[in-house]
Amino acid sequence: MERRQEEQGAVGIVRSYSIQPQVQKVKKSIAMCRPATCDNCKKTAWVGCGLHIPAAMEPISKDERCTCAHPADSATSKDYPPKVGTGIPQN
Repeated sequence: MERRQEEQGAVGIVRSYSIQPQVQKVKKSIAMCRPATCDNCKKTAWVGCGLHIPAAMEPISKDERCTCAHPADSATSKDYPPKVGTGIPQN
C-alpha cells in the first residue's frame, strides 16, 4: 500500500512517499492422512503422514477397505489397510 503526502514548501511542492509492504498469508498444504484408492485391489486405503489413519479410515466401511497385506517392515497399525503403494496384493 502506498501513502502519498504533499506539502507546500518555499521552492515548490515536496512529495514524500511511504511504501508499506503488503503481506499475504500463504496456505500451507497439510500432509494429513486421507482416503485414497489402492492401486492393487482398487479399494480404499490411505495416503498421508500416518498420524491420522483412524480419522481418514473411520467413514470407510470394512468391506470397502483395501485387502492388501502390510509389508513386513510396516510400522502402521494392522487395524487399518496399508498405505497406498505399500500393500502386498492378496490372491
